Amino acid sequence: MSKNPFNEIPFQTGIRSRLGIRGIRGLKHYRQDPYMPSEAALPKEDILVFTETGNKNVWTNEGIEALLDSLTAATVAANATVYCITYETDTAGATVDTYAAPNYTECTLIDEATRPEWTGAAASGKARTNTANAATFTYSATKTIYGAGLVLGLNTKGNTAGNAKLLCYGKFGASRPVVDNDTIILDYEISGADS
Repeated sequence: MSKNPFNEIPFQTGIRSRLGIRGIRGLKHYRQDPYMPSEAALPKEDILVFTETGNKNVWTNEGIEALLDSLTAATVAANATVYCITYETDTAGATVDTYAAPNYTECTLIDEATRPEWTGAAASGKARTNTANAATFTYSATKTIYGAGLVLGLNTKGNTAGNAKLLCYGKFGASRPVVDNDTIILDYEISGADS
């Protein structure tokens, strides 16, 4: 009996493609000039006290799955809104964290009524960024801000309930001590590469 040549060909169950995703943050920290007169009629000048670029953060498993669902239109609406958060605990990003059980405490003491929206420009060069519409956080109390992140679906400050997703988060290179009326301008780039 002759040998079947097809038995020696390994069977491939499917073709796989890999996409590497990363988030990169930049921030500018402004403080009102303490030497400006306090009269309300005079404009206040803000001084840039700190800037940082290029910090990468961790994409959570939940965030990657939400992105994949969005790409394939399985469960998440392709146009669901993404919001920025900052947090006040000294916590590094972890892939196992979820929106319902984050490993950080979101800073809710900001003048903005809701979480700032992440408004990204059209993708270009395998990246999408909100640099032209960076998110603004105006703090209403003295706090130390350790990092930032992106959430999908809900704009309610401090919320951890509902059908939202924690996409990614991570610590700044250096924590930011803020006082009342300090502003952090946050830009976030989401990029992908074939890996």
